[in-house]
Amino acid sequence: MSAAAAPGQDRLAPVAAAERVELIDILRGFALLGILMVNFWGSAGEAANRLDRLVSRILEITVLSSFYPLFAFLFGLGFAMQLLRARARGVGVVELYVRRMLALFLIGSFHAVVIWSGDILRTYAILGLLLIPLHRLRDRWLWPIVAVPLVLGLWWTQVTAFTAGLSGPDAAETTMLRSAADQENAMNLYNVTQRYEADPTAGRIEAFASAVSERWQWYQWSLWWLFSRNFFLNDVIAFFVLGLIVGRHRIIQEAGRHRRGLAMVAAAGLAASVAGTLGALVVEPRNRVLMDLSWYGNNYGTTACYIAGLALVVTTWPRVAAFLRPLAAAGRIPLTNYLLQSIVMTLAFARYGLGLERPSTSLWLLINLTFFLGIQIPFSRWWVARFRFGPADWVWRCMTYGKRQPMRLG
Repeated sequence: MSAAAAPGQDRLAPVAAAERVELIDILRGFALLGILMVNFWGSAGEAANRLDRLVSRILEITVLSSFYPLFAFLFGLGFAMQLLRARARGVGVVELYVRRMLALFLIGSFHAVVIWSGDILRTYAILGLLLIPLHRLRDRWLWPIVAVPLVLGLWWTQVTAFTAGLSGPDAAETTMLRSAADQENAMNLYNVTQRYEADPTAGRIEAFASAVSERWQWYQWSLWWLFSRNFFLNDVIAFFVLGLIVGRHRIIQEAGRHRRGLAMVAAAGLAASVAGTLGALVVEPRNRVLMDLSWYGNNYGTTACYIAGLALVVTTWPRVAAFLRPLAAAGRIPLTNYLLQSIVMTLAFARYGLGLERPSTSLWLLINLTFFLGIQIPFSRWWVARFRFGPADWVWRCMTYGKRQPMRLG
């Protein structure tokens, strides 16, 4: 495509179906399945049976901290693709991207307060703005930015203590007391919510109001933490920038040309994951930094293995690609599916919803798989055959572009 703007291409528009990269949609669909399993897990404490403890351990190794980095990577990759499209059309992207992040923040805030407190969208919206000043930097400057939050995270206890003391002992004590008070208030409200959840005589409106109140308190505390000096400890930044680097070199978009490199990354990620798992669960070092380093190997190695491994198999083996293709339908309407997971699972088990008894870890895993494979994927395939965007994705685009977007195909 020419770098000069063609007629009718003097501004950016939502990605057309013909411009989509199926591999990226498959990765998004795969990430949605992982996020569902992370967000709605079940319980495997001392009272859990052996099966539940085993399932919990497997999920901890393969899922728990590997899918949010994958989502963050795809976010940075998406921004890189926006930049490439903007340059091909000879237009700017910054203003549109800022509106896009503002819209995502508003949607995420609604999700966090009204639907479910585990929202990640508002964090992505805030941290995503960092990509604007970073996208013009060369790779040799971006790689250290990837490394900084990961390295600092290994020493997060020491780093947070140091940063809290930068303004003097009084300010450090005030910060610590405020954090403790906020957490205590959030826990008190959580306990109130749990009482309504357990009380069969409590009304649904009462239970919902207490849940929203608790979520609001948690929302405020999480924003305060995000804008504090702990900001640079957030590994989301690292994976945003990593996605930006990979995306602007078209490694995932043209994965067929990079099979050798992808195979090396997949092998290295698997090796790091296995080594980290053995270190954390078998060796169990007493030194906190070494233990965190072991979990780093497991978490981020698994993420790298998922990304590179899926890219490799999809571009190498057509039968595997055909088997995984249904994931692409879910990945084409990611915001809708993400919110739908929270709505359905919250209403199913909350006191103000159906109030079902919370299942064990193994049963909840079965429920998650059934819901995703049996409901979300068929729904997604039906929807994308008829509409350009999912309902929530459509709202996001309308907010971004400032006008109603065409919804139906054809």
